[in-house]
Amino acid sequence: MWTVTIPLPSTGLGPELQNWNTPSTWKDTYSGKADGLFCFAQDLFGRQFAIAGNHEVVVFDPETADRTPIGTSLEDWAAWLLADPDVLGAHAFAGAWQDRHGPLAHDQRLIPLRLFTIGGGYDNANLAAKDAVTCMRARGPLASTIHDLPDGAQVHLMPDQPPSTTDPDADSTRLAYTELDVFADYNSFFVQDETARFDPDDWTMPLINDLIAGANGVFGVGTARRTTVPVILDVRTTAPDDNFDGWDHVTEAGLHTTTGRIIVSMLNYTPNIPRTTIPPGDYTARVYAKGRSMSGP
Repeated sequence: MWTVTIPLPSTGLGPELQNWNTPSTWKDTYSGKADGLFCFAQDLFGRQFAIAGNHEVVVFDPETADRTPIGTSLEDWAAWLLADPDVLGAHAFAGAWQDRHGPLAHDQRLIPLRLFTIGGGYDNANLAAKDAVTCMRARGPLASTIHDLPDGAQVHLMPDQPPSTTDPDADSTRLAYTELDVFADYNSFFVQDETARFDPDDWTMPLINDLIAGANGVFGVGTARRTTVPVILDVRTTAPDDNFDGWDHVTEAGLHTTTGRIIVSMLNYTPNIPRTTIPPGDYTARVYAKGRSMSGP
């Protein structure tokens, strides 16, 4: 038996492979979805090229945690990549980015500000250069959340309550916090108890004129156009302050929930839409809206 020792340099370019594959570097944010992978390369957007189970080469999508088989050897991977490097390796996009913004550092990748999975584009305005570890850790919780969801499901972008630096009593006053992207079909979306049943036909003019309308267990919010809008649901035991600076429109409505399970959705929602849990009871809802130009929500 022969033993061959190859000395390695003390430093190299890009992430060191052993550290990159240590769970605490980024894999722990994927809740087991990245287990069993040895990631040996990545493209401009952080898609991982990995050996799965010591027998298969795969592409690991950082936004969905999906694995796409390529082959059974590094030769298969190289042949796959060289078959169309502009598409499969983002070669042309990398060149265009470098020409416009300069080269990335060896430990940097591009991450979309609005993730590709939820409709973000490959345009320069939607992309930022960040540390490669940060790019992976930022997408891990989302990938864990949506990995097993069907197409079209509504996604909780921030299922955990984030810390607040502006409200020292946030932990004691906040009952729930959720960030969502909601499709405003018919120029509106609805916040409701999951058992609420209502006829929105009489709500057309209030939604147009006042941008709000209510019934037992539900209220509707009007939008400027039929599009996907970002919605923050922040439920607290105390009333918000009355500083309306920076907001285009502020309205209020009552909401009674018997179940404590709240849906934020377009009118025709599906059973798989996530629920936000709050104590049952009566609430006053204040709706803040901004960016209501024809180019915004």
